[in-house]
Amino acid sequence: MPPFSFYSKSISLFLIIVFLSSCTVIPSEVSTAGNFSKIFYYGRSTLSPSQKKAYDYIFKNARDWSTASVGESSTLKLISFENTDIKITKDELMTIILYIQNDHSELFPMHIVPRDIIQGTSVHLLSFKFRYQSSPKYPLYLENMQDINREVNKILAKITPSMSEYQIAKLLHDELLKIVSYGGISGIGYPGDLRGAFILNKIVCEGYSFALNYLYQKAGLESIYILGDFIQEDGEALSHAWNKVKIDNKWYNVDSTWDDAKIPGSSNVYYHYFLLGDPTFEKDHKPTVGWSYNDRLPKGSSTDYPMDKS
Repeated sequence: MPPFSFYSKSISLFLIIVFLSSCTVIPSEVSTAGNFSKIFYYGRSTLSPSQKKAYDYIFKNARDWSTASVGESSTLKLISFENTDIKITKDELMTIILYIQNDHSELFPMHIVPRDIIQGTSVHLLSFKFRYQSSPKYPLYLENMQDINREVNKILAKITPSMSEYQIAKLLHDELLKIVSYGGISGIGYPGDLRGAFILNKIVCEGYSFALNYLYQKAGLESIYILGDFIQEDGEALSHAWNKVKIDNKWYNVDSTWDDAKIPGSSNVYYHYFLLGDPTFEKDHKPTVGWSYNDRLPKGSSTDYPMDKS
């Protein structure tokens, strides 16, 4: 089956965005094995100091729901920039929201809606709301994350302190593909987020890419979620998603969707698109021009990673 993308390539005013967090209000901590501990967020790394300040402010408020209005049928929180020293334009804010979406895989069911409320000059208010259809929304999210992190911990626990970056990247790639298969479950959504990967074990390309990004980040590897097109042999372009990961100070491409055997229950893993350099990978993968930070992507290695290296 071909990969499929649930996200629009255009930026609209209303965005469903996803995050990863490690705060005490939303319990997202998972164990980090090996010699790595610092989490890298590529989108944030490309921003200016003032933009990073806005990014961090939004992220902090998105994670802390202790002051939110938590009802039986909805969970809503509003934050304002009015009493802060953060000065950004509406266009900058939309960019920051999209970068957060791609940096963080954890707050998958959340809407963030920018609102022009003060003389229409700039965005001073953001509303955050969970998009679950069932209720109670916030407790359901917490339950989902506990289930997700339980499975993530099982995988991360297989990392040993002596492993190299290459060995960690390969282990996490393999372990993810052993527990998932391509597709969705009839009547149940979210094959494009962490629930599909670690709870239902049925995902599409976005689910593969967000899940692998989440694992790589938690293991301390520098990783990027990328949206673009996969070019078939007949020239048809299919909306798709994949990752870049930094190994031995060079960026390599990983398309775990096409490395999966795509047979339910199969533990077969392939390496057709694992740690490929840009020349090889870009023969049939094209990042969407103008989408998110795609125009700022780091240049990948000119050669594929030597798979026999340990």
